[in-house]
Amino acid sequence: MSLCDTGKVVLLCDTEKVVSLCDTEKVESLCDTEKVMSLCDTEKVMSLCDTGKVVFLCDTEKVVLLCDTEKIVSLCDTEKVVSLCDTEKVVSLCDTEKVVSLCDTEKVVSLCDTEKVVSLCDTEKVMSLCDTGKVVSLCDTEKVVSLCDTEKVVSLCDTEKVMSLCDTGKVVLLCDTNEVVRSFLCTLLL
Repeated sequence: MSLCDTGKVVLLCDTEKVVSLCDTEKVESLCDTEKVMSLCDTEKVMSLCDTGKVVFLCDTEKVVLLCDTEKIVSLCDTEKVVSLCDTEKVVSLCDTEKVVSLCDTEKVVSLCDTEKVVSLCDTEKVMSLCDTGKVVSLCDTEKVVSLCDTEKVVSLCDTEKVMSLCDTGKVVLLCDTNEVVRSFLCTLLL
């Protein structure tokens, strides 16, 4: 599924699923056949890091947390807030009634519903799920969630960094600007 394309359906909720984004040389599943993108679990809080951990999802010195109840999640860059939802609908990375933002300098991007534009980056720039040398952990033990769909393309880039967004044996690169990385459909690991 392209996070920087149009006509894709991106949902950030599914039950009993937890998303993982690991460090270099790690392989985690963000895919599952005919599943939607899920970054949360019913009555459960997803975090972009483990308890007590810090996740950098933009620039150095940026701390992102996929919050607890009544918290606001931001994967922000300079002075902009982008919602993971489309008009009249809120897609939470946490629980219901939560607002998650993804931002990029001077650009508003939304992870939308059907027929909306799903983008984590601006026109000629790619939002990285980590800064060079940083580790992004969306993990929760023994859980794996999908971020992709068959034959879709996932582009979450960062200069010369390799991040895994799929299942064992699959590799999704969070490469550099303008790079298109294929995220093959993975089997959900439960």
